[in-house]
Amino acid sequence: MTSKTIQIPIPLTVLADAIKSLSSDEKGLLKQLLDEEVSTSQATIHAIHPNYPLRGLPLVIADDFDEPMPELWEALNP
Repeated sequence: MTSKTIQIPIPLTVLADAIKSLSSDEKGLLKQLLDEEVSTSQATIHAIHPNYPLRGLPLVIADDFDEPMPELWEALNP
């Protein structure tokens, strides 16, 4: 038997309130389930794209990524 995922849009505030109302045991179980899901997703991505190990990982860009760098231009144009 195969499982089917149903996606239901839910506002983040409603989800946050629901998580806050969980007991600590329920929160631990939720964390375990989410960890398993992330692990399974990463394994699936690796199986589909074995030559691209960074696919599916979150991308974090520094706050100053697009700041001007005059010292770089000065170094390139002596």
